[in-house]
Amino acid sequence: CWTGNGLMSNGALKLLAGAGAKDDPVYVDDVFSTFIWDGTGSSHAIDNGIDLSGEGGLVWVKARSHGLSHSLYDTERGNTKIIQSNSTGAETTNSTQITSFNNNGFTMGSGEVNYSGYNYVGWTFRKQEGFFDIVTYTGDGVAGRTVNHNLGSVPGFMVVKKLNGTSDFTTYHRSMGATKYAPLNDTDAYNTGSAIWNNTEPTATQFTVGDNSRMNADGDTYVAYLFAHDAQDFGTDSDEAIIKCGSYTGNGSSTGPTIDLGFEPQWLMIKSTGSNSGPWTMIDTMRGAAVGFNDQYFAANEAWEEQSFAFLDVTPTGFNIKTTGYYVNASSVDYVYMAIRRPHKPAEEFAATNLFKTVTGRSDSTSPAYETGFVTDMGIQRRPATAESNLIFSRLTGNQYVDTDNNSDTVATDSNFKWDYMNGAVDYFSSATYRFWGWRRAPGFFDVVAYTGTGSARTISHNLGAVPEMIWIVGYQDYGERKPVYTSFSGNQKWLDLTYYYAGNADSSGAYWNSTTPTASVFSLGTQGRVNGNNYQYVAYLFASVNGISKLGSYTGTGNDLNVDCGFSNGARFVLIKTTSFASGSWFIFDSERGIASGNDPYIVLDTTAVSQDGALDAIDPLSSGFIVKGTAGNAMNQNGGTYVFYAIA
Repeated sequence: CWTGNGLMSNGALKLLAGAGAKDDPVYVDDVFSTFIWDGTGSSHAIDNGIDLSGEGGLVWVKARSHGLSHSLYDTERGNTKIIQSNSTGAETTNSTQITSFNNNGFTMGSGEVNYSGYNYVGWTFRKQEGFFDIVTYTGDGVAGRTVNHNLGSVPGFMVVKKLNGTSDFTTYHRSMGATKYAPLNDTDAYNTGSAIWNNTEPTATQFTVGDNSRMNADGDTYVAYLFAHDAQDFGTDSDEAIIKCGSYTGNGSSTGPTIDLGFEPQWLMIKSTGSNSGPWTMIDTMRGAAVGFNDQYFAANEAWEEQSFAFLDVTPTGFNIKTTGYYVNASSVDYVYMAIRRPHKPAEEFAATNLFKTVTGRSDSTSPAYETGFVTDMGIQRRPATAESNLIFSRLTGNQYVDTDNNSDTVATDSNFKWDYMNGAVDYFSSATYRFWGWRRAPGFFDVVAYTGTGSARTISHNLGAVPEMIWIVGYQDYGERKPVYTSFSGNQKWLDLTYYYAGNADSSGAYWNSTTPTASVFSLGTQGRVNGNNYQYVAYLFASVNGISKLGSYTGTGNDLNVDCGFSNGARFVLIKTTSFASGSWFIFDSERGIASGNDPYIVLDTTAVSQDGALDAIDPLSSGFIVKGTAGNAMNQNGGTYVFYAIA
């Protein structure tokens, strides 16, 4: 029943529905995708998990490495028909570029969307009530003409393009209203005119056009793309929004506006509305939107190759503007935006191997260096046979990394540490001697939050969707000393240290966790600089248990072989163990790729640069429901009466 993406197939879902299951919830993962590929010049399929042949939708393609036009293809007009958002030109026909729409994506042919040696991105929008719809119509030249649609909610943003002649891509945005319009293909400000939208707001079933030729010339043909706003129809309980269209006013400061979406975005398009006009800036987290670092961007109205600039930081609840300038933050200038939620399909919908994997670096020059087989959000890198640091880095922080064994919190960068791959991370760099442990963000399983400290007790929002059982706090600006760890088994008045082997440190004053247990939506911080120094940057990694996939827990050592039941069926692929009572217990990592077997086991230690211990100790053995801690594991993992916390992944 599992697809190559680790999701249940459409066929399996239909079988469940036929067996009496209630309608399946819809997630943003089902209706939107940002997909990156390298051009080959020959036909190949793009499997993004989006059902285009059955449900319909839009594919928007842009070359990243070269200045080629944006090419838009949709299922209403057919895969051979092309319009370009940076051009006023009429629809053209090409049967060799996108050769088919499929039930899991689309097939590339040749030409501008697949030149050999070029890099590309494709954004796919599936038709879905509350998210996106496509309508084609023929004009009648009569002002007030209505056009029916199936968006099922009032559109937040609309784009209309004449197909059989030269014309602007004309836009409506809910924040501007039906008396205003602007061209998607240009930087023009929003203008006023009744002949475009007939001064009539759209409804949940239709929109209205005037008699302007770009909207409604008699006999001309048109396509309209409709995007929803804040329809609370998605997610596990069908009560979440996945798209919002709004506005803000720039302040001209590097401490720009904070926009609260109620969700973390993965895709943004922003446009100034006034005379200080700017491009339709497009940013997404697959290509790179690193907190405190540069964002990769396009302009919908330009054929530029991909550009880089630090425009904004995404947050668990929206985004913060971090620059001055007319693109996104000129003083007193109004901006409109469209934002799409980050993937939020829960961990239970995935196979465990599509949430976590440990891999060896490639021995050839192919990228990514670490091929996990899924979009990866956090990784730990280590060369086990060499005395060197363990590096931890994440998509949210771009190519910055920190050593887990270094208590100085020194941040560094490496241009090879890239995340714009669909199947792993990091550019090739002669990495065959390295190991990589890679995590995917998914509600219930794992989350990453970047934040700026304030020095005052506070809460931090997160998107784990469950109560965190373990949180790692990693400083990114040399505040100095330690990487505190919270575990639910140690409680909110104690902290462990990822960089050191101490069993735990008291926090009765609440300086670290504010003496407050985290919830499914926030975690609490005190005033300690190691977690919340004023204006310092931090990243929090949040972990939780998922039935059959991951387990955080604790055990009491016996000095003899001890079965640790995690509720798994095929044993643990990854085990992390740390003592909370014995003074010299490191953070031990075992994985099945290097060996969790009867007999001696190779392991690494997160808090030291020591060479991997291969075959030096019989510490753990396989167990179908979890793992066995051996009596020979010693005091650091199995002292009689000692207490230990563990994190295991099936």
